[in-house]
Amino acid sequence: MEEIKCSTGELLSEVLVKNKILLSKSEWRRLVLGQGAHDLDKNTNITDQNIKITENLTLKIGKKRFVKITTK
Repeated sequence: MEEIKCSTGELLSEVLVKNKILLSKSEWRRLVLGQGAHDLDKNTNITDQNIKITENLTLKIGKKRFVKITTK
């Protein structure tokens, strides 16, 4: 599982693209629309494309990618 450190208030899509988890913001949009992004901490699908990071979270992206995001 990859671990990313970022500051609060950043867009989740920008953090994932900046750290090369995803290739583009369009890929993020497609994942959200296809319900391929899942928040494991809250056990819910992510439905907002422009979600901002406010707390630590663990994501499942697609079937096989897991990412832990921690805030500073």
